[in-house]
Amino acid sequence: MVNTFLDSPLKNLYWIEKNCSLDSPLKVQVLTLKQKSRFLRTYLIYRGISSEEAITSTSSSVINNVELEAAFGTATDDLSSACSLPPDFEKIDSAVHYALEKVKLCEPEIRKAYVILWEQPCREVKCPLNPESSADFIDSILENLEDLLGSKSLVSVVKKTVEILKEKLSFLRYFIDITATKSISDQEMGAFLSNVHVFSISAACFSYLCWDSQEDQISGCRMDVKISDLIQKIKPSTSDHMEMYIGLLKAAIQTGSATTKTDEITSLVNFLLDNSMDSLKDQIDAIDEELVYLIAFLIDLPDECTVDLKRISTDIKVVAKEAALFRVNEEQVREMNLVISRLLQKTKLIKAEIILLRLLDSEDTLMFPMKDQMANLHEGLLFLRTFLMDTTDIENEIDDWKVFSVHLEYVVSESLSLISSCGGSEMTEEDMASELNLSIFRLVVKIKLIKAEVMLVELIKFPEVGLIVHMKDEVEILLEGVRFLRMFLMNPPKEEGEELLVAKSEAMANEAASLIFSFHYHVRKEGVASETNHLVPELVEKIELLKADIKDTCLQVPYLPKPEELVVFIRSLLEDMNKLLNQEAKSHAFMKRRIEVLLGDFKFLESFLTETEELYNEHQELKDVWACITDVACETKYIIGDLLVTVRDDDSSWYFMLWISFAIQDIKLIGAKVMNIYDEKRFGVGGAHPHSGVVASARPLTTNDVVVGFEDSKWDIVSNWSPNGKYKLLVV
Repeated sequence: MVNTFLDSPLKNLYWIEKNCSLDSPLKVQVLTLKQKSRFLRTYLIYRGISSEEAITSTSSSVINNVELEAAFGTATDDLSSACSLPPDFEKIDSAVHYALEKVKLCEPEIRKAYVILWEQPCREVKCPLNPESSADFIDSILENLEDLLGSKSLVSVVKKTVEILKEKLSFLRYFIDITATKSISDQEMGAFLSNVHVFSISAACFSYLCWDSQEDQISGCRMDVKISDLIQKIKPSTSDHMEMYIGLLKAAIQTGSATTKTDEITSLVNFLLDNSMDSLKDQIDAIDEELVYLIAFLIDLPDECTVDLKRISTDIKVVAKEAALFRVNEEQVREMNLVISRLLQKTKLIKAEIILLRLLDSEDTLMFPMKDQMANLHEGLLFLRTFLMDTTDIENEIDDWKVFSVHLEYVVSESLSLISSCGGSEMTEEDMASELNLSIFRLVVKIKLIKAEVMLVELIKFPEVGLIVHMKDEVEILLEGVRFLRMFLMNPPKEEGEELLVAKSEAMANEAASLIFSFHYHVRKEGVASETNHLVPELVEKIELLKADIKDTCLQVPYLPKPEELVVFIRSLLEDMNKLLNQEAKSHAFMKRRIEVLLGDFKFLESFLTETEELYNEHQELKDVWACITDVACETKYIIGDLLVTVRDDDSSWYFMLWISFAIQDIKLIGAKVMNIYDEKRFGVGGAHPHSGVVASARPLTTNDVVVGFEDSKWDIVSNWSPNGKYKLLVV
């Protein structure tokens, strides 16, 4: 224990507060002296275990002055003699006033030292730290933080952060206790204590400087940012630090009971995580639960283990470090939701692989029929984990990243749920094993589709991969097909009689994935893919045939308007499309671009219908064009209406993907016919036309020039000159 000349005066002050009924002015004086003495005591402890020369000159130090210690000795004697019943209030008042004057003499020196330390906390330690002195230092800082939290001058913006800092320091103090008496080498313990000491110094600086200054809201916000940074630094921020904490915890609890182990692991996880945001509480709690499981597994892992287990061990530490570094405020909640969701997915995947490896090693006879599928699933989980570790490059290249992320989350959650159920007690019959085998097969298919899609994006978007230029168009079409299969199988139709369609799609997905894996391998490794080149167009054709089959089965348009109703029907469709575009949560980026283009197309077609309405009954060619427009408008109305009422972001994604490719083809054909009518001025139709006849999906144009037009024409200009949202134009 570190002793200072303030220990006895503080004990006397505690006694006076507890046992004496003081008048208000004296009560305030006693409280002030106690708090100022505690801050001075913290600084004295720091000076006792750290190098002081770099901070203040010994010759000019007030605190080093023997007279100061003697003065406190006098005050201590007076307080001690006054600490009896009945108390001598006059003597207490005199002693407190005298001691306060001496403490105030020290404050400029403390402030100067702490300002320097706040900027440069890493100072030389006089001698090897020991757990007792480190614990005393933290105990004293915790008292300072308690005093700070009780201060009326502490602005509200800082208070919550100070409470978090106090909580984190309390854990470090507790962690010193549970590790100090264990068989831990001096080198390991010394490294930990040195690490803690640096953060403790910063906490001491912060508590004093915050106490000593009068903070307003603006300076309080600046201080809040600094203390938030400190909280992050207290937590293990490197792999070595995480290794140190887990190693110390393993040594500390290896002989404890199961309950004790769980409690200690939970304490460490709570220390790592920042659970201060109510809006993220459920997600943080879920990560907390998964991390407790993973670290418990790590603690029990023997030093000698398989390659798979060593890799899992490394990944657990990486994920734990990510959890410790995660920080968010109220303004960042929306942006950070995906980050924390990704962190949760990583913890789930690691947990799923741990359970899966145990199942693969199981001798249970009921597990035997699933061994091959389990091995395939293990391979899929390895890909997902590798992919999730860094998605930065690929995120901006996947058109429907929002939906893709949702599907990724589904697959991860389904993997953990399914694998966990495999080892459950309910699995007692062979029919259960057979059902699980089918479920695992379907899960593996989904993972394969995600993997295949990522591989195709790499081939298309990253030139260094080496995709053959003349195959790019075919591979892009294949990518759209794979994306459709992914969306369809993530949320397949549930109606009776459609099981065969789902089975066909799963078989197609397996075939597509196998070909894409091979194609990707040859392009990446050899720069060519001659063995599979000819198979890509064949696969694209098969997927298109399957999509046509699904369309005939699943997209049954319930209503066709009469010719006299068609113009009003399309105007209603245009309103629905605008509503959808304004519903940010439901207008996925990959859908929005296509809807914007189609909106321009249907505006053009609506104007054509209006212009030819009176001629409809006179010309069969017009009737044929109107019939084609009716078909595609009804399909569009059906899909857009479904998207408007959908609950989940991805509920109707596959419907949209299925329909859009056919709709674009149909509108191209219709647009060509309409343009011929205008160009040839048939039926008295033609001449100058507001859309001058460009159907966006029929005749895509390219330009990077500035377009000048009227406000009312802006939408048409953008939609007509920016097919698929590819070109960004400034409309003045």
